[in-house]
Amino acid sequence: MDSSVSMKTLSGNLIRNDKSYLYIAILFMTFYTAPLFSYSPVRFSDIGALILLYLSLKAGRKISLNLSNGMFICFGVWAISDFFIIPFFFDDFNACNHLFQLFRLEIAILVFLLFPNILRNISFETIICVLKKVILTHAIIQILYVIFYYAGVHFFHFINTFDERLSLISENHLFFNHFIILNIETEQPRFSGLFEEPAWFGWTMSLMLSIVLQACLHFKRGFFTSKEWIAIIASYAFTFSLSAIFQLMAICGIYASYRYRKHFGKLMLLLSILISCLLLYLMINPSIVNRLILITEGGDGSTSSRVIGSWNALVTTLHIQPWIGFGLGDTNASLFFDYAKSNNLHEGVFIRDIYVIGLHNIIAQVICSLGIIGSFFFLYPFIHFFNKHSIIVAIALFFVFMSVNVYNTFFFFTMCSLAFHSFGNRRLIRQSLS
Repeated sequence: MDSSVSMKTLSGNLIRNDKSYLYIAILFMTFYTAPLFSYSPVRFSDIGALILLYLSLKAGRKISLNLSNGMFICFGVWAISDFFIIPFFFDDFNACNHLFQLFRLEIAILVFLLFPNILRNISFETIICVLKKVILTHAIIQILYVIFYYAGVHFFHFINTFDERLSLISENHLFFNHFIILNIETEQPRFSGLFEEPAWFGWTMSLMLSIVLQACLHFKRGFFTSKEWIAIIASYAFTFSLSAIFQLMAICGIYASYRYRKHFGKLMLLLSILISCLLLYLMINPSIVNRLILITEGGDGSTSSRVIGSWNALVTTLHIQPWIGFGLGDTNASLFFDYAKSNNLHEGVFIRDIYVIGLHNIIAQVICSLGIIGSFFFLYPFIHFFNKHSIIVAIALFFVFMSVNVYNTFFFFTMCSLAFHSFGNRRLIRQSLS
């Protein structure tokens, strides 16, 4: 009897330890660009990925043979093969830049393949609770930043433009530069918590939140209290980011429509409150409305760069080197686009007689980096993933695809692995919830 009790106690302690390690791993992976200390080549996300790999390998070394895993394995093999093919077609190809990003990509794919093993030691519900804890951690930090700012405790780096932000964090400079940026280009300061810009706060939080809300539908219960919802909504509101706020409204609206579809009156009340809050938010924040007007007129630089710049990059690459792309890394992208412009091979559209080219879209980035072949292996599992059992996560992933270019981060692949394994099809859903 004593032996049985001690074994149960030991098992419980191991699970609690794994839960704590998992929280640290995911939290660290959300700091996907921040160095571990000033001038360090190692990032917080690298440490998080190593912890996650340790937990995964401790739970088991099995890699399931299914569609998504198979396609991502092919994607990793193609990224290696492309390294040897591209130099024959692109003379300015930077091998070191490709190899550095390739190493991170292969580790991220390995995280994707091994992460489901954690479900052997940690229940799916426990993982959802860990995600909830990470979400609330970022929400509380964001609110504290707001309190510090308006209380006159100014330890922030104030920036007005994207170039200032880029200069501040260039070359993996100072540790704190990644955590205390405050954008004041609009009438109100735009807070981003421990992220480099408000939009990054939005997509990271929304991807985690969508997985938690999708789990709420399957468990048929909520994971957040009213106070926690207030903290989350407030943290989004203080970003003053159109993309972040729109993502929150979209995934919450879809979640409410599914959860309360049998209670029409309650659903209409919740949607009315949601829309009323959005209208009130726009009324008391004229800078948001002004930015919407700028977007419709084509005068918003950030939106123009993300949409038009990504389109120009995509059509230019498809015109010159469609099947294999130009390789991984920002250096290869710059070299390729400089080559295209200098040889008058660039394609696309102009904004007010200005030609913008740059990647801020995952679909465009994958096609440009690894060509049509590589993008097929990467994108096909996501197309298969869009179904009614995963609609909230699928919508969040769509927003991520359209707004950022960080597909090779450990955090992104971890969230995709959890979502694919848990919500990809009915069989896995039943296994996860049993």
